[in-house]
This record gives sequence, C-alpha cells and structure tokens, in this order.
Amino acid sequence: MRIFTYIQIFCINVLPFIFAFVGWLQANNKKRLLGPANNYIYIYYCFAILLLALTPASYYDGSDKGRYMYDFDHISTIIQEEHTKDIGWYYFMDICHFITLGSSTLFFIITAIIFASSFYFFAKKHFNKQYIGYILLMTMGLLGFSGYTNNVIRNGVAIALCLFALSINTKWIKLLLAFIAYLIHGSVLTPIAAFLYTIFIKNNKIASIIWLICLGLSLLNVNTSSLFDIFGGIDERVSNYAINQPSTDTLALYVKAGQFRWDFLIYSIVPLYIARIWKTKYAYNDKLYSRLLNIYLLCNALWLLVIRQAYADRFAFLSWLMIPIITLYPILKNNIKVRYPERTTYLIISIFTGVNAIIYLSSII
Repeated sequence: MRIFTYIQIFCINVLPFIFAFVGWLQANNKKRLLGPANNYIYIYYCFAILLLALTPASYYDGSDKGRYMYDFDHISTIIQEEHTKDIGWYYFMDICHFITLGSSTLFFIITAIIFASSFYFFAKKHFNKQYIGYILLMTMGLLGFSGYTNNVIRNGVAIALCLFALSINTKWIKLLLAFIAYLIHGSVLTPIAAFLYTIFIKNNKIASIIWLICLGLSLLNVNTSSLFDIFGGIDERVSNYAINQPSTDTLALYVKAGQFRWDFLIYSIVPLYIARIWKTKYAYNDKLYSRLLNIYLLCNALWLLVIRQAYADRFAFLSWLMIPIITLYPILKNNIKVRYPERTTYLIISIFTGVNAIIYLSSII
C-alpha cells in the first residue's frame, strides 16, 4: 500500500511539474504559440486517471473512498431508505451498480472518467484543439485534483456536471445538468449561483469587492462555521468537518482547523494577480473570460469565510478548478500579444504544478 502511494504521488503530483518545467526549458522564443504533444498528454492523462481510480480502499480504512465502496456494495438497501439530501448521488450509484454488475472497481473508474473528461470537453469547447494539452497538464497539477478523482468522489462528479454544462450551448441542457449536479452534491450550488450572478452583472469590480469583504471577515476571524450548512451535502461527514474528524486525505494533513491558511490564500491570489495583468497591462476584454473570472472570485470568496475550518481545501477546489482557465485563457485564445507565449504558458503551469508537487512530496518525506 505504501509503495503504491509513492508511485501515485510521483505519477500524479510530480510528473505534471516535470513535464511543464522541461517544456519551459525547451520552449522556443517565437511569438507564435505552439501546442504541446497532445497525444502523449492524452495517454498520460488517461493513465493517471486510471491509477487514481484503482487506488486500494476498504470499508475500514476511514477514507471517503472506503465509505463510498460500502455504500455502493449495499446500495440496494440504502436506496430503500429515505434520503432528503444528495438523493441524486444514491440513484447515480444505483444505476452504476446495475451497469457494472456490482463491481465497485468499475464504479470508481466510471466516476474518475466523468470527472476527468469534463476538463477535456470544456477545453475542447473553448480552445483550439492543439492547446487542449496545456489545460489537461495544468489541471492534473492542481491542488485537490487527485483527491476529487480518488477520494472526494461525490463532489467531483457534481463539479464535472457543472463543467459539462459550461461546455454546452443549449440552455435547457445546461439547466438540467446543473440541477442534477445539485442533487448529487449541494456544494455546487455555489458555482451555480455565481454563474447566475454573471448573467446580470458582468463587471469584475463588484465581485472583487465581495472577495475583499470576505477576506476581511476571514482575517477578523468572524465565526462562519454555520456556512457548512450551505456548502452542500450536509450530512454527518460535513458536520464532522467542522469538528475536525480525522481523514486519510494526503492534502487534509495540511488543513488544520483554527489556522488561517496563508499558503492557500497566496495560492488563490496568484491567479487573480495574473488575471489583473491580462486585464490591465494587456487591456484584455472578453465577455466569457470576465464571467469566468467572476465565478472564480465569488466561489473563492465563500471559501475564504471557512478557511479556518478543517478540510477547507475541499471547498477551495470549487474555485481552484478554474485556475487553468483564469490564467491561460487569454493566451490560448491568442487574444493577447505576449512576447513569448509558449514560454509564458509553461511558466504559469510550472508554478502551480510545482506547488502541488512540493506539498505532496513533503507529505512522504
């Protein structure tokens, strides 16, 4: 088990940084952005997702995956009980139980594929095909990505449906996917509400002010533990988050209640700083980009209010998953004239994948 953990950390959390850093070293100084070796990245992406899906788990190891395994194996009994929260998740498990003939291994592979493929389809929708590899490489190196693929699975499936919704033009399908996502895990009400907000207000100033207000409240240590009743999936596990129930999540080792996470705050601010450079220095003005930036600001603002709570990183990922989009969108759209676009792209990816690699490596040293 320990050896598998080492292999997984190297393949999932370290390799993205190595690939990005080598790409930065070898990047040309041309003013035209070239795409990465997409075919190789696709193969690596699929291998990484499969490796995460096959992570060993049991009923008794205390992990979320172990609890999901138990629920899946006993879904026929559980589905008969009355569930008023996240009912969509139980019906999803029931359908998967029928399709997979009761194989929990296939179930975890399905959920991993759903989560991982959502980033691919979003990138395919909004960027040139040759640049999709950049998004996937950076996505794999995000803090929390492996957890949502392997452990915090229910949140991951709900988030994936939201990304699929952003990849489709038909409004009624968007609404349907968003509604199903909410039924699977109520935490996605945050990005859904943020998206609805951007329909009426596209200016980034108001969202920025809201973010600053939430930061101020967090610095003043205003009691916001009651917000766990808003952040979806309010079951016994989420209630335990507020009272520091232990977890086997690697990243959770770095999330201790009562501490203000300056490192996570800096990690969240860097994308905003990069976005400010695009908006001011390069006068970048794109309606969709402004809407996506607003969603990031609002989701991150609500996370700031619970930053002192244990497992706050799980809520942070509602905004962190948008970091590749917020930082790379203007370059990959070829709408700004960066002097060395390929070198700049790999540098941005290296920064975020490097942080992820350092955190996970330090957990095994």
